[in-house]
Amino acid sequence: MRRWTQRTHLAGLVALTLTACAPAERVPVRGGVAVTDDASRRVTLAAPARRVVSLLPSFTEILFAIGAGDRLVGRTTWCDYPPAALAVPSVGDGMPPSVQCMMSRAWWPRLVIWPPL
Repeated sequence: MRRWTQRTHLAGLVALTLTACAPAERVPVRGGVAVTDDASRRVTLAAPARRVVSLLPSFTEILFAIGAGDRLVGRTTWCDYPPAALAVPSVGDGMPPSVQCMMSRAWWPRLVIWPPL
């Protein structure tokens, strides 16, 4: 009986893991990118974002880790890792960010990564 219970629990855990780790819904859009965000909203970009502002240090680190650090045009003062992030201009402390600074013609971001509130 105990062995059966362990196998049942293990099978359930594996099924739950596979379901939770399934890729997010990504529907191809002609020449663009469409995804569903955490709030179940459909977000569509005409092309992959080339100019990104990150308002969360962990997102800044992820962007550099996946090789998209060259697309980052703005960060918060707290985004200090990796060291290459310090070369990107800061938009302030993050909460509240300087909207005027982010939307200036010099930066004109296509995507702003904002932490959940």
